[in-house]
Amino acid sequence: MTHRSSCILAVALACCSGGSLQAEAPSALAPDASSGLTGWSGTKFSFLVAAPRGGNAWREESSGLELVPDGWRNLTPVFSIGHDWQSGRLTYGAHLSYAPTAHLAYPQDADFINCADCTTEVGDVVTLSARLGLDAGKFLLFADAGRARGTVVATNLFGLLTYADTSLSGWTIGIGAERQLGDGVSLTVRYDHVDLGTLPLPDYLPTGSTKVELDRMQAGLSVRW
Repeated sequence: MTHRSSCILAVALACCSGGSLQAEAPSALAPDASSGLTGWSGTKFSFLVAAPRGGNAWREESSGLELVPDGWRNLTPVFSIGHDWQSGRLTYGAHLSYAPTAHLAYPQDADFINCADCTTEVGDVVTLSARLGLDAGKFLLFADAGRARGTVVATNLFGLLTYADTSLSGWTIGIGAERQLGDGVSLTVRYDHVDLGTLPLPDYLPTGSTKVELDRMQAGLSVRW
């Protein structure tokens, strides 16, 4: 009788143990809060401030002569809106940005080529980019590329002569990161390159032109909902 009771007790314990293991098994497949998946999907609005990098020069294509390049100046606000989707750690989306304030450069005289206060102005820069990102917990690392468009004005003689006032289209590529600060709010840092192509300046010189491109270091806040 004692032997039979021991057998029954052993079987009961085994069944309880098996049931406990089965109950715990699904939890191993459930998302782990420590995995770093914090949720970067949704619509996002960003306000950033861009500091320009690089410079601009005018040149004569036929002779290869070029004014001394001058660095881009002026900080400009950048407003952007977009939407991201997330699948596991991968995010993907599209973003539209607009920078209203113009960046300015003043190419300087060089040997055998000169200009009386030449000015290149690039403003109303719009970019439309596809973005790919990686969820790294509190951080989102991303890269994007797409189209760019801006208004370019080229003047001489202290602004009295306008050689060009037109819109140019080109491309942009950038990288950046976001750091979560709170619910839906993040600090955003981004570096991009904008290339609007070459602008002919035949009124300056018959084969005159300027290459319009700039880099922008951007920082600000983003709100996602």
